[in-house]
Amino acid sequence: MAQSSSMKVIEESLVSPPSGFIPETPLSLTFFDIKWLSLPPVSSINFYSYPHETTHFMKTTLADIKHSLSITLQPFYPLAGKLTWPLDSTKPVIDCSEHNLSVTLAVVESNVDFNHLVGDHPRDVNDFYPLVPQLTSSDTTRFNFVPVMAVQVTVFPNAGISIGTTTMHTVADGSTFGHFMRSWASVCKAGGDLSSLGPESLPVIDRSLIKDPKNFDDIYLNALAGRNVSQKCFYTPKTPTVKIDMVRSTFSLGRKHIEKIKSGVLAWFDAKENATTTPVQVSTFVATCAYLWVCLTKVLAANEDVDEKAIECFMFPVDYRERWNPPVAKTYFGNCVMPCFVDVKSKDLLGEHGVSIAAEAIRNAILKMHEVALIWAENLFTKMRSMPGRVFAISGSPKMALYGTDFGWGAPKKYEAVSIDNTGTMSLCECPSGEGVVEIGIVLNKVQMDAFAFVFADTVSVLP
Repeated sequence: MAQSSSMKVIEESLVSPPSGFIPETPLSLTFFDIKWLSLPPVSSINFYSYPHETTHFMKTTLADIKHSLSITLQPFYPLAGKLTWPLDSTKPVIDCSEHNLSVTLAVVESNVDFNHLVGDHPRDVNDFYPLVPQLTSSDTTRFNFVPVMAVQVTVFPNAGISIGTTTMHTVADGSTFGHFMRSWASVCKAGGDLSSLGPESLPVIDRSLIKDPKNFDDIYLNALAGRNVSQKCFYTPKTPTVKIDMVRSTFSLGRKHIEKIKSGVLAWFDAKENATTTPVQVSTFVATCAYLWVCLTKVLAANEDVDEKAIECFMFPVDYRERWNPPVAKTYFGNCVMPCFVDVKSKDLLGEHGVSIAAEAIRNAILKMHEVALIWAENLFTKMRSMPGRVFAISGSPKMALYGTDFGWGAPKKYEAVSIDNTGTMSLCECPSGEGVVEIGIVLNKVQMDAFAFVFADTVSVLP
């Protein structure tokens, strides 16, 4: 890895699952996986309090991290594989040959202020790039081998440590990756005992569970060919570029605020002249997304003349494990999410009932996802190309329990989704404390962030 003046590389090693336990046959990709081929890997960081010197970490903790990672990679072995596209294959596969199964683990020391990094205030996005590893592709005479995952542990002496990961989205969605991180933490805390997970919490690696009734594989690969994804070149590693004037901040919605949003939406539904039924409930996810959509629209449209016909679009991931036909296991390993799109007129979002209108649109889209699953899947790339307006996007979910990763030194002090810098999305996860319900990560320029902070606090205060 590259080394900056504030970073000192201490060690790099390869961690492999125990030999003899892994099926060596290549693992195929489903259409749920293939659609992510053109997108960059996903990077995230968990920060932990660790008031010890680096030497203490190297002597007492590193061995536990390595051993537990190795043990956990046994049931999660595709994460140690290599993404490749053999000449005799019609699509990429995950090579799980024992000699190719490994994860690079780097240990780095940093003199950056740990408490600054774990704050909620605006922080320079560039401060976080040195804390996540890069995936590098190794060319051979036949095809590329791309590591599926890499890990970097950064020690902030006498303050804390961070565990940064970079993962190919083509291999694992947020649910799968969160499952892995919680499992790794549990095994580490249990002293390397894999049985601490229990058989019901092990990943299900079975591609036959995903039925493809319309050859979506071919549809997606043909669409991706227009994005320079081919057998010859399906992944190009990119080093993060320095971003000028961009900051990341963290916001949270407390239980009182969430309930106020929900109550306002339900009251609006009840008052609508054409309303035939009042929704039984508005989920926390719907309430949060609607609120954020309106807040961000207000910020970005502040200096615009809003056209009567202008449209704002919203995209969010929907887990299909229980929606697909037939449903698949909750612990299914791989991708099983599909983006859902909704659009609303800008003037409606900016109006008095903007949050309620947004919530109705998002809720209705979710309710229809089960019945229109095949239609969405078949027309995914067409829909993405034809979005009629500015697109806002959400990644993650409060249900992923990203703060439930205690390796033995306590729950994370902070989680950061580094990848939102490049994708323009906002990240959602549960709040680490009992004071809040949802934690939101967002990246904007400094002026926009100041405006967003004001709008975020102001909008909830004027809700009915």
